[in-house]
Amino acid sequence: MPGSDTWRPADYLARRGYITLAPDFRGWAGSDSGPDFFRMGLVIDALNLISSVPSIPQADPERIGIWGHSMGGGVTTRAIVIDPRIRAAVLYAPVSADLVNARRGFGGFRSIEDPLLARAYMDARSDPEFMRQVSPIYYVHYVTAPLQIHQGTADTTTPPAWAQAIQEALIAAGKEVEYFEYPGQGHAFQGQAWTLFLQRMAGFFDRHLKGSR
Repeated sequence: MPGSDTWRPADYLARRGYITLAPDFRGWAGSDSGPDFFRMGLVIDALNLISSVPSIPQADPERIGIWGHSMGGGVTTRAIVIDPRIRAAVLYAPVSADLVNARRGFGGFRSIEDPLLARAYMDARSDPEFMRQVSPIYYVHYVTAPLQIHQGTADTTTPPAWAQAIQEALIAAGKEVEYFEYPGQGHAFQGQAWTLFLQRMAGFFDRHLKGSR
């Protein structure tokens, strides 16, 4: 369903004066399919969306924020090590930024028509050194945006250790990061925790986007 995971935060942020854009990534919600090796196709989709911002008359391309949940958090983590146009970023229960932890989730090789390319993709997925080279956690020194991270302590889909590793890498690189844990919350926050997440995210964007020119 288009926008099924983003419409509530989008509405919340729009009511606070933000223009909100949400891609339906390739292969999801009726979108066209396309190459997506190691989910980098999704990152390309997000970066292309950022590139479209100047075409919106009401938008300010100098004040772009990005947030993502789960796999979207993984897209966000990769985007911020690539694109300095991003001025603030929020991760909500993100997948691991060390792709060695996530390599079992990189399917798609069965749909590759070229058998040599399919074999190369399978081999790369099984090579820890290659996976390290394409993992954003090893490139956080390129991050220029402040980050805010939200993680439920009872999350069994994206374990808290993954979010904590991102926080620790950012701190080690001297980057600005806020980290919030939500006791007893799983992969999708419920009740007051959800409301608190929205409030903290909006406040973070207010501080880093509304006050900057």
